[in-house]
Amino acid sequence: MARVLISAQHLAPDVGATTTARKIARDTGIVDSQVRAVLWRLVAAKMLDAVPKVGGPRSSQIFQRRDSPHWTAALALAASANGSDEALLASDQSAADGRVARSGTDVAQTAES
Repeated sequence: MARVLISAQHLAPDVGATTTARKIARDTGIVDSQVRAVLWRLVAAKMLDAVPKVGGPRSSQIFQRRDSPHWTAALALAASANGSDEALLASDQSAADGRVARSGTDVAQTAES
């Protein structure tokens, strides 16, 4: 779950941003079905919304970031569980000064340029 959450943050860094299970699966190397299961748990936790499908039942399910007070805390736990100190520090900064936490080499980017 940790890698899925960190990838979701990387691919959909802002509230209202969207991503799909396929994009996260490609980013993490985790199979789509396992990624989807985690994303649906995040929907149940009210951290993501499932955007209504357009184009029929076989179209991609799009997930949208919600304005959730639990996102930063969950991201910090995920970063800690994943051994990613940079992502953990970025999530702390996000809460402190409006920065956007990201995984990988692009760790934090200010919301204002």
